[in-house]
Amino acid sequence: AESLGARVIRQYPPKGYGTAMDTALRSGNRAVTVTMDCDGTYPSGDIEKLARMVLEDGFDVVDGCRLRQKPSAMRWVNYIGNRVFAMIASILFGTMIYDLHSGMRAYRKGVPESLGYDPKGAALPVELLLAPIRKGMKVKSVPIPYNERIGHSVMNPIDSSWWTIKRILKVRFR
Repeated sequence: AESLGARVIRQYPPKGYGTAMDTALRSGNRAVTVTMDCDGTYPSGDIEKLARMVLEDGFDVVDGCRLRQKPSAMRWVNYIGNRVFAMIASILFGTMIYDLHSGMRAYRKGVPESLGYDPKGAALPVELLLAPIRKGMKVKSVPIPYNERIGHSVMNPIDSSWWTIKRILKVRFR
């Protein structure tokens, strides 16, 4: 990414996903910050597409949506869980939401800082999508492919599910 002109933020020693995301989001110094998990599941070739939608189409957040249909690289249990949580959020927020947990998004400068999110705990992408929706920001979901993961997931499904519900309710009823 650095060889292509991207600014890469590293966290040493590792302090977890939420802290890493918070550091990356607060370190952005350009008009757009694009985030993506670095496990090979997200299409780096779509970075420019998401960034252009923020810059040229005026969106505050562009969400790379993996779940308009079940990706072959995703286990059924994960897909069903993601869809159930997205359905709950869609009902509570009054808008169709497909993918609460996407690890690929583009944010307009200043948006992350305005959200008041809590980086501690699992399922941070849930809050980073729902808070802009709740604040009436211009949010767009665009389909992206989802590839086979490089390495093994360290996500705890029970913990992640609990944090997902907590974050949905926190943003909806704050």
